[in-house]
Amino acid sequence: MDRLSFVVLSFAATVVAQTSPPPTLSLLADLNVTNAGTSSSPGSAAADLHTGAGDRVPFVRFGAEAVFVADNEDTGRELWITDGAAGSWPSGTTRLLRDIRPGTASSNVANLWVHAGYVWFTADDGISGTQLYRSDGTTAGTVNVSGTAPGSAQVGGEFAPLDAQRFFFRSQPVAGGNYNLYLYDQGVVTPQTTAANWCNPFGCTPLPGGIVFRNQRTSQLNFADGTQVTNLSSATGPVAPDKFVRVGSRVLFVARNNPNTTGLELWATSGTVAGTMPLGDLRPGTLSGTNLDVVCVHQGVLYFKGYDALAGSATEQLWRSDGTVAGTWQVSSSTTTPLAGITAMETNGTTLLIGTANLGIFASNGTLAGTSLLMPCRSVSSLNFTAGRFWWQQSQDPLPGFDDALCFSDGTIAGTGSVIAPLGSGALRTATAMVEIAPNTVLLAGDDGLRGTEVWRSDGTLANTQLVADLHGRTWTKASDPSGFAEFAPGRLVFSARDEAHGTELWTTDGTPAGTTMVVDLVPGTDPSTPLYAAALDGFAVFAAYTPTHGRELWRTDGTPGGTSLVLDIWPGATGSGPQYMTRVGDIVYFRADDGVHGAELWVTDGTAVGTHQVADVVGGELLPHSFCELGQSGIVLFNGNLAGDRELWRSDGTALGTYRLVDLSATSSDPYHLVQLGDSILFSADDGVSGYELWRTDGSVAGTYLVEDLYPGAPSSMPSDFAVRDGGVSFVALNPTYGRELWSTDGTALGTSLAIDLVPGTGSMDPQHLVFMGNRHLYFTAQQTGFGREPWVVRDGSPFLTDRIADVRPGSSGSIPSGGALGQRTFTDSLGRMFLAADDGRFGAELWTITQGAWSKAQGRPCGTGMLPRLTATPPVLGQMWILKGSGVTPGTYVTIGLNWPATVATNLGGGCHLHLNAVTLWLFPWFQSSGSQWTQFVNLPSDPWLAGLRFSLQSLHTASGTSFDGFSNGVWIEAGF
Repeated sequence: MDRLSFVVLSFAATVVAQTSPPPTLSLLADLNVTNAGTSSSPGSAAADLHTGAGDRVPFVRFGAEAVFVADNEDTGRELWITDGAAGSWPSGTTRLLRDIRPGTASSNVANLWVHAGYVWFTADDGISGTQLYRSDGTTAGTVNVSGTAPGSAQVGGEFAPLDAQRFFFRSQPVAGGNYNLYLYDQGVVTPQTTAANWCNPFGCTPLPGGIVFRNQRTSQLNFADGTQVTNLSSATGPVAPDKFVRVGSRVLFVARNNPNTTGLELWATSGTVAGTMPLGDLRPGTLSGTNLDVVCVHQGVLYFKGYDALAGSATEQLWRSDGTVAGTWQVSSSTTTPLAGITAMETNGTTLLIGTANLGIFASNGTLAGTSLLMPCRSVSSLNFTAGRFWWQQSQDPLPGFDDALCFSDGTIAGTGSVIAPLGSGALRTATAMVEIAPNTVLLAGDDGLRGTEVWRSDGTLANTQLVADLHGRTWTKASDPSGFAEFAPGRLVFSARDEAHGTELWTTDGTPAGTTMVVDLVPGTDPSTPLYAAALDGFAVFAAYTPTHGRELWRTDGTPGGTSLVLDIWPGATGSGPQYMTRVGDIVYFRADDGVHGAELWVTDGTAVGTHQVADVVGGELLPHSFCELGQSGIVLFNGNLAGDRELWRSDGTALGTYRLVDLSATSSDPYHLVQLGDSILFSADDGVSGYELWRTDGSVAGTYLVEDLYPGAPSSMPSDFAVRDGGVSFVALNPTYGRELWSTDGTALGTSLAIDLVPGTGSMDPQHLVFMGNRHLYFTAQQTGFGREPWVVRDGSPFLTDRIADVRPGSSGSIPSGGALGQRTFTDSLGRMFLAADDGRFGAELWTITQGAWSKAQGRPCGTGMLPRLTATPPVLGQMWILKGSGVTPGTYVTIGLNWPATVATNLGGGCHLHLNAVTLWLFPWFQSSGSQWTQFVNLPSDPWLAGLRFSLQSLHTASGTSFDGFSNGVWIEAGF
């Protein structure tokens, strides 16, 4: 200890500048080695689900995931969910939600629709007929909610919202009977029409205060407001209304007049008889003017394909309508610039894209003069805008040796391209409609010519267009797919992983192969308990897991079989409360759960049954909380909460009275996400309805909640995400029209917010994701580089000039696709100088890897005291450089000293949330010094002595005003010296 005292306290040592060596990456454990890993058999997995107005898509977006229907030879055609991470079923994060009709028979899932925080759909379990189901994204939360006796009804879809909680749907009052309109109100189903006066609703489309639809019995237009059904058709029409499209406060549709003197023409309705009218005879005479089979609402105007009004013309051209007679006219004609053969239209809010059968795809501002050819191509189909780009499928590509291609565009010629795959290459050849699953990334149902139609993801490049899951095969790969890491004790983590003998269960590691073992098999045999959302408390972690007896419920573990137990069966029985988004705040964990009575509400736990309870029940609906973040060290948590469909920023102190909406930032929903601490404030991403999703800050008050910076000026969103905190600042990812999606930094002010690193100069991007700091030194993230795929990257010592790929884990363009974060959790998890993650090197599948580095520091626990709460931070002790220790939140005038222990000491719990990281052999680094303000800084010149490398210490500052008793302890800081 004498030598240690000398080298640590030697302030006369010369500072020697050294560049930190790059971190090293190594495979820690291949947990699943019993199967050689063969390809699954080809099959069809995608499903086209009709969701209204001619839009047929295989996926519906649900939070950070996508829900879809797929056919698996073991389960039949059932409901699935994915977050888009690669990995063949049943490895990876693509999973079967529920086998509603057990066995190989299909439940015929259809009519997927997202409303009130659930995915709603129809399915047949083989006993009850086609019933109404909903899902919260978990197996336990995928349930029948029809509330009818088996065989008494057949639900027929036609979902349409009345408000944030209520919706209409179509169902038979008795099996084999006629369909009627029903209202679903939080479990209560009410018929809107009688069996004798059946209506068989079709095309249900919302308007303010109700819905309009076609009454199939009378072929007339009806309006329902939840209390009565009104006929909107007068004696002259409309007759046989069809193809409903909402445009502002009106619904536009096609119908015939009475008698039929016009053919099918364009009509509009505001939900009243007086407000229902034809918009003109677009094609004079009895010939139909339009079928509304290709439509797009662009800047509040409906653009559609209609027949050329030119006498004798039989071509279809571009039309527009704002829902009034005066605002309805033909944009193009066969005598000007023709847009014949329109097959698809889509908008990004600024530009309208128009696809044609033979001419190509056009960019337009809605006028003839503002319409120009964007890209020559043939047979444009499946056009949509998602993940920041237009995407479409072009058939019969003219390039020799190539087949169909997936194309993309940002609305400019320079930003337009295609993912062209050689025939027989195994790369994606055809794609149907798609959905955004991550920034600049889409999920799609694609066919590579080898496997049939399966689930793929793409960022618009051939290298990064990859198979997500081949769901049709039976054979498991050998990947263990570790995820959901949580450090519950210094150097010890729990996580979820699978092997062939046990399925997906709870594991633990100390960072060594020998110390990496399964904790317990909660569901004996190969069936999984699938642990998720682990959050650490002192010496143990709480998590959600499934068992057949309790469903998905709240558990705890200390990393041993005997120390793993059920905390509370919140929803008694096999249904399960589905705990989600566990987040530690002080000595408790906030989470979301459904007890079967109140819906998905805010709960807390201290890891005991007595200390687990619901915080608040939102009147008139479900709070559906997520994205929890503590406000400084106050014990107050801010989060994303729902009130009648309006998602805004909420706060809670753990009591019902102290739980309320903090601010209402948008007239609809600001939907705050990615909440992260910055000192005593919180940064987050939100949409105020004007600037798009941008960077915001709050101190927990209404007046202290404001927009920091509009990084993508105007209505487009910069989508700040992947926040990573270090001392005094935050790194994050954002989209900017000049730089693309790159790395930014902020101190929480507009002046202190700037581009940090432009990995791809110009508007291009490697799409950095999953940012996390190792202490205050290195910034880790994943990036997608052409020729390498997605691999782990690092910014060493905060320098743009020391930014590089850590390793090419999987050589070639596929990438190792680093993962490890369960829903709401991080890809990288640091624990005492090691970073844990899952990666696939192409040989073992997704397995457990670690990144090691030299010097590091990490805060442990939280401060405590009678006055202000002092916080201690320390830069990593890099040998040969300056070591900086900082205190903040200090009561001015108090005396401070800093203790150092070697080796590092596991904290002693003093009660009341206080922990001591020192003991009797503490070395006091500095004599007592007085703090003049609320902050202090001390410097140590560390010698370049290799003997110190690898030594691990614990630090803590003590505070006193009287000199006779301690008034406060800072948090602890663990450090390791190195180069």
